[in-house]
Amino acid sequence: MAKPYFTGNVPGIKMAQVMTPEQMAKIIKKAKRKIVVTGAQLKEVNEAIKLADGAIIAAPNMLQAFKEKGATPVAMNKVNATNLLRDASNWKGLDGKGPYDMAIYMGSPYYYESQMLSCLKHFSSCKTISISRFYQPNATYSFDNLSEKKWEQALADLLSSWRSRNGRKIPCRNRSRVRR
Repeated sequence: MAKPYFTGNVPGIKMAQVMTPEQMAKIIKKAKRKIVVTGAQLKEVNEAIKLADGAIIAAPNMLQAFKEKGATPVAMNKVNATNLLRDASNWKGLDGKGPYDMAIYMGSPYYYESQMLSCLKHFSSCKTISISRFYQPNATYSFDNLSEKKWEQALADLLSSWRSRNGRKIPCRNRSRVRR
């Protein structure tokens, strides 16, 4: 069993499953509607954009970094984003197409992200993934506690596995013949 980065952060019997990057890639691929929620300490802007496929909530101070990369995230703090994800019956997502079934959290202080994930764990059906260096017991899925170097490699492996599983469009003149 993984140990929380903060030893006092033991939220009970329901704790996150520790996943390898390849396992996380499979889980992210299965999500019907996912959203990436980033915090003020995000350094991996490119990675967040790749994982999001468009649905990104960025901390207001990170907005410019995303725009420089060509992404158009919604600027919102994590507390508001978490409350919207928690209330799936009233919030139909950033695009109005319905609630999200998976939220990927990254780029926040450990203690802050832990509280947001705890809220969703107890009051939402939305599954959560924490892509941070440290094990987040309140997420549905999390990496184990990793050194900086191992975490960077795990993030690269996650993106590599996700890209290879995400499927490439096959060039075809008659699309009606392509099985989906």
